[in-house]
Amino acid sequence: MQRFLPKALLFVLLLAGLDRGLGAILQHFYSKTLYGENWPKQNWLLSSRFDVVILGSSRTFRHYVPSIIERELGRTVFNAGENGQYLLYAIALGNLILERYAPKVIILDMLPSFLVELPDTDLEWDRLEILLPYADDPTVSDMLNRKSRFESIKRLSKLYRFNSIVLNIADNIRNGPQDYDNGYVSIGVPRFRPKNPFILDTIDEQFIRPDSLKRALLVSFIKKAQQRGATVVMSFSPSLAPMSGRVACQLDAFDRLADELDIPFLAIRTEEFPEFADQTLFMDYIHMNAQGAEKFSAVFARQLAEIMQTKPKPPAGLSLQGVVENK
Repeated sequence: MQRFLPKALLFVLLLAGLDRGLGAILQHFYSKTLYGENWPKQNWLLSSRFDVVILGSSRTFRHYVPSIIERELGRTVFNAGENGQYLLYAIALGNLILERYAPKVIILDMLPSFLVELPDTDLEWDRLEILLPYADDPTVSDMLNRKSRFESIKRLSKLYRFNSIVLNIADNIRNGPQDYDNGYVSIGVPRFRPKNPFILDTIDEQFIRPDSLKRALLVSFIKKAQQRGATVVMSFSPSLAPMSGRVACQLDAFDRLADELDIPFLAIRTEEFPEFADQTLFMDYIHMNAQGAEKFSAVFARQLAEIMQTKPKPPAGLSLQGVVENK
């Protein structure tokens, strides 16, 4: 036993050193990877300063065209929307930004399911692993630790933080900014597919419950952003499918929350804007194609410009009104 223990200890130390060394190499190359369609966007966003940052899900990613919004505002804009992510990711990334600087405007595109309990709650927490390379940041660490008490132990391994993204690092490291529009990637005009309704419409109504934790995290983030001098705007972009009663109810709840926090809620509902009730603008029920995104971004930019030019704290619960320009 006396001969075994020193060897075992040496083996453990060698493994720990190897983990630290390889982890440091991956961290270096990861930090150099700025441009890509999805996961590298965090580096790009956090390595620069943008006047306007748009947070959210795949609807954010596909609907907000920074170059169009920039032309209207005369300010730099970044689309930080992420495929497959929801509110927790938006809050965690938003807090990462605020640790570095305060954008003039933070826009959060709201999914109707953002403040309700999802059928698979663990899945939303699991998807935060995309931010593991930033686990040394206290704001990210706190979010990751909420998943389970073992998360902090697993993160002692530097290699664990890059699990499953090594090939992505190699694939994206040569990308340049010219390939992307400040986080937005045009999807073109693919054939429409009748799929992807809002998650809220797929949940049995008897199981729809408000999520108090997510609401508290959202309120805390908005107040933190306001304290840092950022104007926070909640928004809702068009969908093709007729809005259900439960979705409309959640939008009303967002409107009340905006009023409570004294922030604007810019909602473009297809029912109020028949120009968007056009299948040729969508790739599925809730995601626009490039043509729809350009049309929406022009409308959204004009309304956002009015907010930024009139009052530091615009009236809450604002709905978009006006005529949509034909592209």
